[in-house]
Amino acid sequence: MWLNDKEGELMGPFLTAKALNLPQQEIDRMYDLAAAGRENGISPDLPEYVMKTDKCRVALRLAREKGATDEDWQKVIDLLNQNGNTRLNPK
Repeated sequence: MWLNDKEGELMGPFLTAKALNLPQQEIDRMYDLAAAGRENGISPDLPEYVMKTDKCRVALRLAREKGATDEDWQKVIDLLNQNGNTRLNPK
């Protein structure tokens, strides 16, 4: 795993993904794998979006409170895909 000690962030996946011109689906997978090796890891491409999107934080906290399952999240993904956002990968 790549770790930039000064910044405390995973930097390798960002640089590697750009250099390889990977499809977004593969980049997302790379971020997930990099985060999996860290305690309380979250994919490094997500925190900025979560923190700048108020409703995302509300939805995540509500899902946690209600015990949302993968099946529940699949319904959210399906809804977002129905509205024309084809970037999301439901698998």
